[in-house]
Amino acid sequence: MLTKGSQGPNVFRWSAFMRQKGFYKGGSTAKFGPSLVRATIQFQDDAGVFADGIVGPITTQAAKDAGFDGFVILSNPQSLADRAGIPPEVLQAFREVESNGDSSAIRFEPHLFVRFNPRAAGTIPYTPSKHGPWSVMTKETNRAAFDRAYKIDARSAVKATSWGAFQVLGQHLLDEYDDRPDKAVQAFDEDPEKVSGILLARWFSANHRAKQYANASPPDFNRLCRMYNGPLYAKHNYHVRMRKAWLKARND
Repeated sequence: MLTKGSQGPNVFRWSAFMRQKGFYKGGSTAKFGPSLVRATIQFQDDAGVFADGIVGPITTQAAKDAGFDGFVILSNPQSLADRAGIPPEVLQAFREVESNGDSSAIRFEPHLFVRFNPRAAGTIPYTPSKHGPWSVMTKETNRAAFDRAYKIDARSAVKATSWGAFQVLGQHLLDEYDDRPDKAVQAFDEDPEKVSGILLARWFSANHRAKQYANASPPDFNRLCRMYNGPLYAKHNYHVRMRKAWLKARND
């Protein structure tokens, strides 16, 4: 059930559906605020169900009848943290900072795609930012951009994309699914929350030192974030945002 004040990936999915249907004019969001409540009420009125702004079973079924894909079942934070070998508060911080709680999130990186497949240079839109080789243009990094690259070189496209709630690069996804791009993408699309957890556990399993930084008291966010986000992590305050999200998770 979603009500005013709810947060997380299912709110993100609901807001995207409301926007798709024309009831919600804002960007997809992981927080169920007043504008999303109003959009929900309008949808309920249109669908002929009780209009209270709450997304319960009846409203969800009406949405599914209208093409809604449904909600994801979130992994238990403690269970997932145990699998990754990190504290649950650190896990929650990664989820918030990396994807704002949306386990179905992906980000295609055209500069990595071209690095993996130099012959593909010029075949996909790519505008480097003024701060580095990566693109900051949504139309060059979204699912549609990934799909275009996938048709050119499926394996390189998967490798050049960050996947899921924790935005883990695609080599781990390929490793999990027998180096089969088709199998990897299908598994992610069918259950992004499950695959997000698998990828996070895989990343920490391959980076034991990062696990030590995450389990320090307090966590060593400078070193952890450098390993997870790269050497330019401080340039966009990644470690600061992680620390704030970790403090928030501890106080919830």
